[in-house]
Amino acid sequence: HAFSTPSPTAMPGTTERTISVKGLTRITRHGLFLSTALWGLGNALIAKTLPGLVFWGGFPAFFLGGCMHQDMRQRAVLPKEFYDQTSLLPFQAIYEGRNSLHEALEEMDHMKGTSIGVGLLLLAKVMN
Repeated sequence: HAFSTPSPTAMPGTTERTISVKGLTRITRHGLFLSTALWGLGNALIAKTLPGLVFWGGFPAFFLGGCMHQDMRQRAVLPKEFYDQTSLLPFQAIYEGRNSLHEALEEMDHMKGTSIGVGLLLLAKVMN
């Protein structure tokens, strides 16, 4: 659904919105930002030089700051219920009982993601 469902934070409209929380949004509001921050953190931890540490360490700082900034801007637009049911940190809303992992997994289209991933791997293999 991530490719076919508009992002709730990208939809123009009035200050009163009804947004259903589903799929990856049940796990975290910022899936791409946090996965990129985690990628940077992992690389920063194994960096062997100071420039490498600074470069990769910038990813978590930039993307975590971006998550908080986006939340700050969107709180004026999105309904309070959206934030009551979701979390910035992955699985926090599920751990606190504000959402359901079972429902999140049911709503995500695993075959679409798997197909895209396999397609990208095959494309990378052909390009090399």
